[in-house]
Amino acid sequence: MSFWRNFTKLERNGGVVCQCLQASRLTRTPCRALSIPPAPVDPSSPPTQTSGNKFYELRTYNIKPSKYFDIMKLNNDKFHLRMAYSKLVGYWTTELGGLNELVSLFEYDNYSHRSEVRKSLAADEQWINEYLISLLKSCKKQENVVMNLFPWSTVRGPEQEGGVYELQYHQMSAGGAPRWGDALKYTVDAIHRTGYSALVGAWCSEFGPANSVYLLWHFNDLDERALGKRRKNIIDLYMAKSLELTANILTTHSKVLVPTPFSPLK
Repeated sequence: MSFWRNFTKLERNGGVVCQCLQASRLTRTPCRALSIPPAPVDPSSPPTQTSGNKFYELRTYNIKPSKYFDIMKLNNDKFHLRMAYSKLVGYWTTELGGLNELVSLFEYDNYSHRSEVRKSLAADEQWINEYLISLLKSCKKQENVVMNLFPWSTVRGPEQEGGVYELQYHQMSAGGAPRWGDALKYTVDAIHRTGYSALVGAWCSEFGPANSVYLLWHFNDLDERALGKRRKNIIDLYMAKSLELTANILTTHSKVLVPTPFSPLK
């Protein structure tokens, strides 16, 4: 039976539960710096994905305000059903830069792997009954982006739990990494050297907005971010490469993310 026929059949069983919001993580903690591994390849090399390479799917759900706390409770109670099928890298709520948003990041071995996961989920009546129906009823909008890591980046979590994340989105000019990849790598490296921020990962879109860069940063708190932003302006390397990079950025947006209790990235 197809997923949508399953959904029609099981829709009557969908329910809503209530809950309270998780505690804020915006309190002040000591500063620290994480090391960034040296670039193993030419920074201008474009991200690529083949049948044997991992890729990442970034999903954003905009929840109806009246249902937000219900879905938070549902996530804490039932999202383990989804985590059983593929690797969850992180799951967050949006604190700033968006309202009533849930953001998840999944890792897949290849597209065949993702297809098998989706097929298994469509056949899982517990997942549909106890989670998916309620989510779809509560959701105003859904978006997803498939992304590839830049060759010089890895996914690196913080050394200690706590703090906040910033997801930056940059719509770049046409031409791809051969045109602006070098400037991006050195600008990111220079920002990291301030010691006030840690790069979690750097990706380029494969499906979704074309020529888009996604940078995920970790900070102990937002005051630490503000200190780092002021300090990076005095770094010569940053200034030179930043001007080159900025010339290739068409639009940009950022949001502050707070990890959920079940998120692997805390």
